[in-house]
Amino acid sequence: MKQSVRILLDSLIDYAGLFPPAGLSMPVAVRNYDEYRRSEHAWALGRFIVPVARLEELDDASADEEQTGFLQLSVLAGDDIDADVRAIEGRHEIESIELKAADKKAIERAAKAIGGAWMTYVEVSDLALLDTIRKRGMRAKIRTGGVTPDAIPEPEHVGAFIRACVDRKLAFKATAGLHHPLRCQRALTYENDAPLATMHGFINLLMATALPRLATEILAETDVASFDFGHGGAAWRGERVTVEKLMSVRRDFVTSFGSCSFTEPIDELKELDWL
Repeated sequence: MKQSVRILLDSLIDYAGLFPPAGLSMPVAVRNYDEYRRSEHAWALGRFIVPVARLEELDDASADEEQTGFLQLSVLAGDDIDADVRAIEGRHEIESIELKAADKKAIERAAKAIGGAWMTYVEVSDLALLDTIRKRGMRAKIRTGGVTPDAIPEPEHVGAFIRACVDRKLAFKATAGLHHPLRCQRALTYENDAPLATMHGFINLLMATALPRLATEILAETDVASFDFGHGGAAWRGERVTVEKLMSVRRDFVTSFGSCSFTEPIDELKELDWL
């Protein structure tokens, strides 16, 4: 494996098997996560994503496994952040909280309730709110897809988000629609009659963050030959990125992305001979 690939993929994929389009049951999702953490590609696995309302169900499912306490959780909070914080207090396996915020007041309210006890990712549509997120010591979150074509943002929007985070030195994660390494047209669900749409690629996202001035162009790239990964760094269309820069991309900016499949991204990376 090339050093650049290992750096970019380390603990990158947060497992969201409970969510569409997979929509697995809790026991199956927990069993999958346990299997992935024992696999040869466990180093690429991140957290298990679970809604706060399903924590008790998670406890029942994980208690049936041979080992308990193996879950590393990121919890999706709901509308009542104060109640959600009370529900998760004392749970040592929770590493982060994820929530949506429509305005500055919602961010401030969440910051007060959480009090810095957990790393918190805030999903916003208004990029002006990134200043408040940074001020409160939180991290940003962007939705990059969904199960309908209209849920997929244009490269221009994602590029603007990346540049805004880089300018603010603000770490972020992405969620939804990033099953594939490169931008491509695929079915949005696993149903036979699923709609087709052009989906974002997580390699595009990572390299766009490494080269933010070219972010929109890189996000729109579909040609695998445009990317090069080696032991000394990576490149897009001759634009070189050092190993140190790639490490900064992961340490300071793209912390992870949520995917309802762990095997699909891994298998496609193998097909591209990048893994």
